[in-house]
Amino acid sequence: MANFTQRTYGNPERSNFFKNLKIRPLTEIRNYWVTNCPNCSYILRFIRSAGVKEIVDEPTGKGGSGEFNEYNRIYKYNYYEHEKPYMDYNDYFEEITGEIKNKIVNAFNIIKIEDWRELCSNRRSKTLDGFKFMIRFISYLEKYCNSQIENTSDKEVDMPIKIKKLNFPEDLENSLIEINKIRNKAVHGTYELSPDDDIKIDDTFAQLLLNLIIKQIKPLNLKSIQIKEEYDFINPESVYMEIQSFLNKFLLENFRVDDFYKKIWTPVLEIIKKD
Repeated sequence: MANFTQRTYGNPERSNFFKNLKIRPLTEIRNYWVTNCPNCSYILRFIRSAGVKEIVDEPTGKGGSGEFNEYNRIYKYNYYEHEKPYMDYNDYFEEITGEIKNKIVNAFNIIKIEDWRELCSNRRSKTLDGFKFMIRFISYLEKYCNSQIENTSDKEVDMPIKIKKLNFPEDLENSLIEINKIRNKAVHGTYELSPDDDIKIDDTFAQLLLNLIIKQIKPLNLKSIQIKEEYDFINPESVYMEIQSFLNKFLLENFRVDDFYKKIWTPVLEIIKKD
């Protein structure tokens, strides 16, 4: 029979409560924790809720209280809940996937995900026209650059220099610098955005999001999932598929752009499959 990982809860004595109970026997078992041994398929039951017949020292004498008289003593059945004393497939599956999901969320909180989510939402809903979106885009880009630059004096330089310091892929770097030039012409002159500019801005924005996503995802090595030896009956691929589903939903909610699956999800999937 397979070994099950034992849990110890906040009170060290809690897991041995029924074992050490002085009043015997347990007079009523109301509920069980039920699992099975993955090696021999035995059904295993553990007490979840048990009623114990106990003497009432200070009877209330009220009807419906559950108190009853027996041999001139007042008794009552008190029910005690017992925490789950083992971890089975579902417990461990939820634990390992939960840990990885938290790592993903924490990784994106570092880059102020709420800013990018708001910008994506505004652009998708047409809340911002092309000009306002470009201004907000460059503003958030500068905010991100400053968060990645440690030297205070380097934060005072012009945007093209800041962009170069972050070592973006060459094509993205050039596009960001070009968008910044368009922004300066539109703000300080009479330049009006053309339809081609709009397309360029949207495409560059999607490229930047993809770069940020990959930068946060790659260090997590999502494809390299380690399963504890006692849970080797769990298929790592099932854990990976759960994480992949979570990541898809997470990115769709926070980085949704036009052609999301083509511009964001498919490239991300190709990257994590290489881990």
